[in-house]
Amino acid sequence: MSKSKIRKSINRKFNLGNFQNLDIFVEVEEEIEYKNSSQYVEKANDLTKRLILDFINSAQKAFDEMNLQQKIATVSGGDTLNSEKQSDKKINNKDNKKSDKGNQENSNPLDSLNEDFDEIDF
Repeated sequence: MSKSKIRKSINRKFNLGNFQNLDIFVEVEEEIEYKNSSQYVEKANDLTKRLILDFINSAQKAFDEMNLQQKIATVSGGDTLNSEKQSDKKINNKDNKKSDKGNQENSNPLDSLNEDFDEIDF
């Protein structure tokens, strides 16, 4: 049986507007034992899932406790920088459709992440 130490981290800067930012940094380190490379990958992937969930929970708590919302950058005309142009929408088909998650002004940036990780089994 082999042993390895794995360390992973997520660091993200949230724009709060008025030249204010919130940096959230989450790191995990764990020593794992494994028999083969597939078991190593499985345990590393599990650690990644736990890291992401920890990041989401930490960021959500920070936003809730400080009563904060992320501000979406806009260009002249009021469109968000992430929104699609009308011509782009005509080109995209249903298999290549872009998501509108997180494109709403003053939306919580963690809502789309929570949806992706609601049903993770450990």
